[in-house]
Order: sequence, then C-alpha cells, then structure tokens
Amino acid sequence: MQKLVFIFILSFSLFADNNLLQNNTLTLAEKEEKISIALSKLEKIEEKITEEKVWMKSYASYMTSLDIRKKLESIKKRIKFLEKKTRSI
Repeated sequence: MQKLVFIFILSFSLFADNNLLQNNTLTLAEKEEKISIALSKLEKIEEKITEEKVWMKSYASYMTSLDIRKKLESIKKRIKFLEKKTRSI
C-alpha cells in the first residue's frame, strides 16, 4: 500500500513537472511572438519618422525659398528707388 501511494505521488509530481515545462515553452513562444510584433511595429514607426523627416526637409527648403524671394523683391525695390533718386539729382 505504501509503495502504491509512493508511486502515485511520484507519477503525479512528474506529470506536474511536465505540464510546467509545456507552459514555459508556450510562454516562450508567446514572448517571441510578442517581440516579433513589437519589432514590426517599431519598423513601421521608423519608416513614418523617416518620411516625416523628408517632408520636413522639403518644407524647410520651400520656406527658405519663399524667404529668399521676399528678400530679392525687397532688394529689387530698393535698387529701383535708388535709381530714381540718382536720376533726380
């Protein structure tokens, strides 16, 4: 009888250990899946940031172009003013 109880306890503990090992491998697989999902999300975010940086550079170039055009127009007006002033002298 004691041997039967001992065998039952031993087999139950081995079965429990086997279930724990299976749960750990499932958890490891789930962790790997979560990591791969997170990495793909990170890549998408990095692509969006890169696109935005390109857009920002283009926008900055456009704004610089507008500023230069305004300054050029101002310089042209100043030249015309000075030319008229020298003619009147």
